[in-house]
Amino acid sequence: MPTTSGAIPSPRSGAVLVYDPDIKAAVLVGGDQEDETGKPAKLWAWNGIAWRVIDDGRPEARSLAGVAYDPEHAALVVFGGSTGVGRDPRDTWEWSANLWSRKADVGPAATSHVATVFESARHRVLLFGGNDDVPTLFGETWSWDGSRWTKLSSDGPGPLVHHTMTYDPVRERVLLFGGSDGRRTRGDLWEWDGAAWKQLTVAAPAPSPRTGARMAYDAARKVVVLYGGDGLDDTWTWNGQAWSRVNASGPGVRAHYAMTYDPGRSRVVLFGGYDGRRNLNDTWEFDGSAWTRVNP
Repeated sequence: MPTTSGAIPSPRSGAVLVYDPDIKAAVLVGGDQEDETGKPAKLWAWNGIAWRVIDDGRPEARSLAGVAYDPEHAALVVFGGSTGVGRDPRDTWEWSANLWSRKADVGPAATSHVATVFESARHRVLLFGGNDDVPTLFGETWSWDGSRWTKLSSDGPGPLVHHTMTYDPVRERVLLFGGSDGRRTRGDLWEWDGAAWKQLTVAAPAPSPRTGARMAYDAARKVVVLYGGDGLDDTWTWNGQAWSRVNASGPGVRAHYAMTYDPGRSRVVLFGGYDGRRNLNDTWEFDGSAWTRVNP
């Protein structure tokens, strides 16, 4: 049974935050926390005041998985990830009505380091990139419709890991930024229109090439928010035409943190990550102009 509130998630990187409108909270999935390796995963929820465990059943804990919330099926979708105990799985799970169900055992060739969003205009979860156990890097685009995975494209940004994606519901586009292709760190920005990827021409100023950053779409201000990445602590917004750097001191240098947007409170929520020396477990919120640490 889920535990009571009052605690906070353990330090971790490689976790994912998604907003669940049914429970009106940001849900934290996975990460490489040492206290859960090889054990059933815990789902944590942040409502703006406190963290609480909302499920501690299964599947086993994993990091760098593909995670998205599918509002049309009222389901939290989890694909693959790295379990830290043997070969990475290619399974797909959904958490809905407080229950886990295993939906598929086949899917994209990549098993971890993927980027995943819900593409609402096309009623599907979209997944791009990642690597397998070898590791081989992939540049494929896949979709999940609630019952099966479909490969949509092998074109676009090319094989990538440690990139970030978010969905812009106003322009009905998926945005992808940065990552590593195995040879160099990237700083290009791409847009998916539902059928094909297009690299966007971006004028200066713009974020430097980086890995391990995250983006979230701020619906109140109609901009994409990007923070940090490996060795970085800067905040940027993208309005669909240009980048702008936000003059705001924030959570400090960190990468591979978890970040999502809370539409009920018009805040971007950030948790944990890796600062180059250790994993973290602090909670921050961004209101469009300033970051605030909000640990209970």
